[in-house]
Amino acid sequence: FRDLPAPLAAPLLGVLDARKIALWGRVRLPRKPRHAHEWETKRWNESVAPLVECLRRTKDLRLTLRIEALGALADVPKGRASARRYAALLQMLPAKLRLAVAPPLASTLSHGSDPAGAARGLATLYRAFGSDDGAFGELVQITQSWQWCPEYGPAVLVLAPLLRGADRPTASAFCSLVTEVADTPVEVQVAPALARFYFVRFAAKPDSVDLGVRLAAHLAFDAPERAVRVFDAATRPELEEVNYESVDGAKVLRDYPGMRHTAALALLARPKQTLSLLAEISQAENLPRPERDALGETRAVAPDRAAWGPVLQARRGAEEAMYELAALGLSAPPPGVLQAARLPEKLRREAAYLGGRPAVAVRRANLLARLEDAAGLAVSVAGEVSERLDDALAEARLTALRQALARLWANRLKALLRGPVARPNADLLHAARFSTSAGVNRRPLARLLREGDALEAHPSNVAFVRKLTESGFRWEAWRAERRVRVAFSGAEGDTLTLYAVQNPLRVLQMGTLFDTCLAADGCNSFSAVANAVDVNKRVVFAEDGRGKVVARQLLALTDDGKLLGFHVYNHLPPERQSAVRSLFRAWGAALAIDCGATLASEGEVSTLVSRAWYDDGATAWWPKTTETKN
Repeated sequence: FRDLPAPLAAPLLGVLDARKIALWGRVRLPRKPRHAHEWETKRWNESVAPLVECLRRTKDLRLTLRIEALGALADVPKGRASARRYAALLQMLPAKLRLAVAPPLASTLSHGSDPAGAARGLATLYRAFGSDDGAFGELVQITQSWQWCPEYGPAVLVLAPLLRGADRPTASAFCSLVTEVADTPVEVQVAPALARFYFVRFAAKPDSVDLGVRLAAHLAFDAPERAVRVFDAATRPELEEVNYESVDGAKVLRDYPGMRHTAALALLARPKQTLSLLAEISQAENLPRPERDALGETRAVAPDRAAWGPVLQARRGAEEAMYELAALGLSAPPPGVLQAARLPEKLRREAAYLGGRPAVAVRRANLLARLEDAAGLAVSVAGEVSERLDDALAEARLTALRQALARLWANRLKALLRGPVARPNADLLHAARFSTSAGVNRRPLARLLREGDALEAHPSNVAFVRKLTESGFRWEAWRAERRVRVAFSGAEGDTLTLYAVQNPLRVLQMGTLFDTCLAADGCNSFSAVANAVDVNKRVVFAEDGRGKVVARQLLALTDDGKLLGFHVYNHLPPERQSAVRSLFRAWGAALAIDCGATLASEGEVSTLVSRAWYDDGATAWWPKTTETKN
């Protein structure tokens, strides 16, 4: 091959099969290497030396021929061993040729049958380049094209240890890979910290790990240690559902460092609640910037050091918690924390009060013994104060997020109503959330917020009422609340109270209360607006003994006056599902009798004030079973 001209050598290399390569590999070495892989690598390197020399002389040929030649040399399955051979060959080639052939090799390795081996193989190739940032960037581009494969995460983040000794341009190139996962700029220091956890956990919970990386990148991109803690909190086993809307909420908070920091810390202690609040914040993504800026407003106050005195004395390092709570709007320590800090004083007062009473002499002796052990009591008090401070901080952070959301939706409500609202209640704030997702029903929503019950006088609603009234439909029975309380085991208080929701703003909560697609951030939220503004639709709630809504059903009238019932959503135990459905059927059947309507399982339901409505399919009123008939 050394004697062949370059135009002839390269095509011949491209058609060599594995058998001929294997024959060339039988070369004796002067000594036996310590490890098998070292033996294979040396034998392979020596046997392909003539081929490498030919590749040096193929600069004028098309790149594809050189790649085919390298492909022929891969005498092993794709994976780590193959990558080792490729890396050995790359180190023999000139820098320019190495830069030309390395990206296709990385692409070949990434589609191997051994994903973990391919990941390690990529690391081997990257090491072969050393400080060659240009070649590293070429491999980055190839690896980015692999991001939709499920093994992308480990293949990329297993390379993190290479960053420890890498210069900043090389590390930045690697971080562009993490950017493809997180959709956000990531600081160089954060990537290695995340990688230590990412590769280990990816196989068990890939979706959860992906969520953790994205949240860490958005909430703690400037703090490596906190990024790892955020990742750890977001991938806890108890978080069964992966909430990707929370990632969009975290992305919104990138513009507000103070609230972003608060959300990151809240996620560590209360991950489930924080993810839910971040999902709600995601609805602000498309709001005008002046309305969205409510998320960045602070309610900081000066800390009351006199009130904090006992806490600061009981626990070292409590100043940090004091200043954070002050930044969140609390100048004095929470009552529970202060009570724990004053425990020694409380014990002394109790011991003095019990003095001279023989009946409680044992109790007083125990108190005095505990007070005498000053060191032990101090440790106990410090531990209790620390625990209560942590709980207080976690709750204060969640409260800060909720208050920020209340300000956000108050701003949105002001824009919808074209004027300020003195004291917007929870129902109004919840209704304002639909303005970001109601789609074609956004205008009916605005009218609902401005007019409320007056929408019943809308011409479309009036025309429908007149049409059914003329056919004998009793409209007063349809609009009545019809509150019925029944005994029902399995619910709190062993009772359920069924009633038709009268407040249209409460109707909007039919999806949010049960986390369905009709929720404020759901894909069919527009349909909840339709159910609130159209008079041919009614929502029935069931409350338990504590007044909590635990079940609901949508009812609708067809154009010819028949009554349809839809799926009953509930939070009751599985063994009570059938019973609660039967209860709603009975309530609906009684309503149909009073209204003079017939029950049906299909029919045309029109939109009146609304412009769109989602029909998820009416259910049969009475399943064909003997037990239900009886």
